Amino acid sequence: MENLILIAADEPKNQKLVCDLLTFAGYATLEAPNAVQLIDMAEIHQPQLILMDVQMPFAQDLDTARTLKGRSTTHAIPLVALTAMAMPGDKDEILKAGFNYCFTKPLDTRAFMKFVKKLMPGPNKKSTGK
Repeated sequence: MENLILIAADEPKNQKLVCDLLTFAGYATLEAPNAVQLIDMAEIHQPQLILMDVQMPFAQDLDTARTLKGRSTTHAIPLVALTAMAMPGDKDEILKAGFNYCFTKPLDTRAFMKFVKKLMPGPNKKSTGK
């Protein structure tokens, strides 16, 4: 599916916020409840973008990013970290693990949406939901 964004956050409220923002803007979204399902869903659905919290259920810190970037089927998908980890050096570690970009929480929703539109300029009007 064109313009599909796969979203995975450790907090349901954060996941809902990101999903609602993207759906309202016209992007198709798919939600993963944990890191294991995120990896499976990325391989099956081949989204154009993955947004994920750095600390996901059923994952060891940054291992999910390393797994996604290490697989031939998912290595080229842009991977964006959504994280509250804002200590000096955290962003460098996140990027070294394979994330292409990093947004700290709480999200600046305007800057976030501007960023998404830059990566994926032509949203469609469908949402796959959960």
